[in-house]
Amino acid sequence: NVGLSSDGYLYKWLDNILDSLDKKVHQLGCEAVTLLLELNPDQSNLMYWAVDRCYTGSRRVAAGCFKAIANVFQNRDYQCDTVMLLNLILFKAADSSRSIYEVAMQLLQILEPKMFRYAHKLEVQRTDGVLSQLSPLPHLYSVSYYQLSEELARA
Repeated sequence: NVGLSSDGYLYKWLDNILDSLDKKVHQLGCEAVTLLLELNPDQSNLMYWAVDRCYTGSRRVAAGCFKAIANVFQNRDYQCDTVMLLNLILFKAADSSRSIYEVAMQLLQILEPKMFRYAHKLEVQRTDGVLSQLSPLPHLYSVSYYQLSEELARA
């Protein structure tokens, strides 16, 4: 718990491993972040750190943290702020790396049913008719990130 607190010592260690130029060491860093997230779902600092590093870390650190987050969501139903995750997906959909873009699209596919469940709950709660009928996101996985953002905003 001390290592995962908001100023814990593990974060610097993870940064160093993820930033390694050695592919095997970098991969071990990704696996370490994935396992830490999976095994410590009650440690919100860890998820916030991983999301923050997707925006602020070096290219290798950001890619490693994003892949770890995606792995966690592929393996189980992880509780996380949907809006925060959706913003991260849209940000990574604009990444110049094709592999990161593909991970973002896979994560969006995983998140889509959860997102529409959430939107349906809002629709049921509202009586002013602002939200329209829900429909699955169309053909989003083959469009540009700008079009993707527009489609998600409409949905």
